[in-house]
Amino acid sequence: MNYHLAQVNIARMRGTPGESIMAGLVARIDEMNRLAEQSSGFVWRLPGSEVTFEALGVFERYFVPFEPEWLFYNLSIWESVEDLRHYVFRTAHAQMLRNKSQWIDHFDRAHLALWWVPAGSIPTIAESAERLRSVFERGATAYAFTFKELHPAPLEETSVHIRPATEEDMSVVRHLAEAYALDTERLEAEQFLVAEEKGQLVGFSRLKPYPDAV
Repeated sequence: MNYHLAQVNIARMRGTPGESIMAGLVARIDEMNRLAEQSSGFVWRLPGSEVTFEALGVFERYFVPFEPEWLFYNLSIWESVEDLRHYVFRTAHAQMLRNKSQWIDHFDRAHLALWWVPAGSIPTIAESAERLRSVFERGATAYAFTFKELHPAPLEETSVHIRPATEEDMSVVRHLAEAYALDTERLEAEQFLVAEEKGQLVGFSRLKPYPDAV
């Protein structure tokens, strides 16, 4: 199974989107969204039309007082940490970060969370709230983390099957042994275990008896 990186970012703005203090941010939101969508590794983002006051209600106890009209929120998916990091820190988006104090208030709780999702799955706003709470309450873990303390994607499940070799396997075993200049003397099936993936032999091991061994 392949995994992608989900990210949520939330902040309390210094004003509502219609106020003049927010003009510099509001004027560039569409530009930043297009830049993200055109960036290498971009997979998906939650459209702004779906970030309703009702949907943001899951943050009611996270922001006190809870004023959803003052919240800036985005949720997206990327192929890798490197792809997201490049967009955030090495494109025009980095300029927005440097100027964020003009539009964003200081917030003493976690505002960013990263986590791995199976490729093809889409997180919800409610799930993102749980990931943020986890970072705030427990710090970076495999469940939710940050750029400062990354966690690798879960290991992919393997379909390799290990079994005793049969006589039908031995022509492939001999071919592999000769290809890697291994000992090909008296190859007998009972000496081998083979690794099989999707019906094909991909490896083997051998325990060869020696008459004089103790």
